[in-house]
Amino acid sequence: MTSENSKEIEEHSFEARSSDEATLSAQYRVLGKLGQGRYGQVRLAYHRLTGTDVVVKELKRGMYNFLIASEVALMRVLEHPHVVRLFQVIEADQHIYLVMERASGGTLWRILLSGHLKEKKARRMFQQLVWAVGYCHSRGIAHRDLKPDNILLDEADNVKLADFGLATWFMPGQKLEQVCGALAFRAPEIYLGRKYEGPQVDVWSLGIILYFMLAGALPFKGTTFGQLKMKVLKGRYALPYHLSASGGNLIHCLLSHDPARRPTVEDVLLHPWFSNTKECPPRTHSSHMLPNHLDPSTLLVMTDMGFDPCQLRDAVLHRQFNQAACTYLMLQRQKCQGLGGTLRLKPVPWRPASYPSPAHLSTFSPALKKSASAPTLRLITAVPPGYQSEENSWSCRESL
Repeated sequence: MTSENSKEIEEHSFEARSSDEATLSAQYRVLGKLGQGRYGQVRLAYHRLTGTDVVVKELKRGMYNFLIASEVALMRVLEHPHVVRLFQVIEADQHIYLVMERASGGTLWRILLSGHLKEKKARRMFQQLVWAVGYCHSRGIAHRDLKPDNILLDEADNVKLADFGLATWFMPGQKLEQVCGALAFRAPEIYLGRKYEGPQVDVWSLGIILYFMLAGALPFKGTTFGQLKMKVLKGRYALPYHLSASGGNLIHCLLSHDPARRPTVEDVLLHPWFSNTKECPPRTHSSHMLPNHLDPSTLLVMTDMGFDPCQLRDAVLHRQFNQAACTYLMLQRQKCQGLGGTLRLKPVPWRPASYPSPAHLSTFSPALKKSASAPTLRLITAVPPGYQSEENSWSCRESL
């Protein structure tokens, strides 16, 4: 390849990248980078029309298109209070952008860096995580990459399961082959190169996570891949002295070397360790998620914003995850959270809240042609404020 051709390719790539960024920036102000994913960046942004904080996951088109398509398809069907919510899918020339809810409490990993959690707090978080994983399994989805980095927390320390890049559909009893998952959280059958069932490897990972939450350290450690593999296959670990017998029993069952003897997520929730919890399982659908009918007041607001009511209704009810459906979801979230000061949910002209623009953020004025389905943006120019004896009655499926 000549230097001229190479230069042309680089210029074309830069132009395509700039075009993709403009497509994203027309609807969102990107505030900064949060991390680097497998196929692109994860960035913090906010929605220009509603001022809603979001996370934008950038997926670069290329040789892993089939994995990207799988992640997008999976995210489209997940609607659970403890799973990170997809708002919008933006398809550009070189990238696909997944716009998702922001969990402002950070990751479980960050919290565990300070040490183990008290059992009461760990029980609440772990129960929410199990609810989320159980919901995924009920939809025929195995996560396959459960780890503290992918467990986010909101401002009230509620769990939000994230990153479905290695997730896959499965049928009951189906054996999977792809080797995946973080090494420290990987099930022994994967280390052995055997075919495995998705839910069973998720349950193993839940066991590692629970141990980490209650002990403040991982059960199996190694400085090399070989050392770690040997420790996992031996399956020996020490429970911390402060741990209750019921908590230790649950970890013991989750970390069963025989996949068939591991409990299902439904079994886990029946374990005595959860007997004193008062929380009820969340409804699969909540009011701020995609509905079966539109809220009249929000519909009126969006009509005033320039959206066509018929196209809006079609976008929301048919789960299109476009700009109209995204804006509706965000307004509904604000309404449910009581943010009446941010939006006037009345049949009057809508205006965003006024925020002073910080000096380090330049005002971006996208040139959008107003149409019935894509109104001209009214910009917001700043970041919005934002062991118990009864345990023996529970049948553990393994005895090491």
